[in-house]
Amino acid sequence: MKPITSIFVCLMLTPVMSASAQIQVGPQYRGFYTSGVSSHTGGIAAEAHFPQGNWAWGIELEATTGSDFRHWATAMLNAGLVVNDSYLYGSWGAGRFKARDSDISDSGTLYGIGINMPLGRDIRADFSVDRLASDVYASTTSFRYEFPTTAEKRRRRYSYDIEQPVSRAGVEPPPTASVQEITLDPVVAAVPTSMTNMEPSQPTEEVVVTASAPVHPMKIAIQEGCNVVSVKVVDESEVWDLFCPSTLKRITVTI
Repeated sequence: MKPITSIFVCLMLTPVMSASAQIQVGPQYRGFYTSGVSSHTGGIAAEAHFPQGNWAWGIELEATTGSDFRHWATAMLNAGLVVNDSYLYGSWGAGRFKARDSDISDSGTLYGIGINMPLGRDIRADFSVDRLASDVYASTTSFRYEFPTTAEKRRRRYSYDIEQPVSRAGVEPPPTASVQEITLDPVVAAVPTSMTNMEPSQPTEEVVVTASAPVHPMKIAIQEGCNVVSVKVVDESEVWDLFCPSTLKRITVTI
């Protein structure tokens, strides 16, 4: 049991050993084959996986039960190559079992090969073939959820933040209420000669509008964002003086 204990302790320390550890947990099926006799167990497997570029290593624990075994437990070390996000590895470790209908129990060393491959963004499949020292062969099939690492969470959050403005920019703005356009002819104001030597300032554009159509000056003020400065009556006509702070325009409307 010493190999199992040492590997179990290492697995418990994996969050401290590396922030990039990939933790995988999921159901596992194991089959045993020897001398024409077979047995099967099912349970759970957990692995801490440590990528190191184009190779990786990991620590795996397994606990299963079946019709012939009260329990079967293993602790394995593995190492291998990473190819296109798939992990080809060799493994070595220890296993222990207890028979269901008797007090027989034993432990031994096992070794084998396997592959761990992605099925989705956070789902992986693991297949392996092991051999026990007593010439008993075993195979495993496991489907596991891989918890995202801290770096992966940051990458996904960054990708989401980048994609959101792009997706919003591609959406056409909702239709707005129709606004009546009014063409305003600018009138260039004469500048006195005495002012030619003064510092240039922001010019104020004056616009004169004579509206024969029923367009009320208040509507122009609302559309252009202007303020009403004064309203006068000249020759039976109303003269509205408007000033637009945003464009520095002065608009005179006669109705």
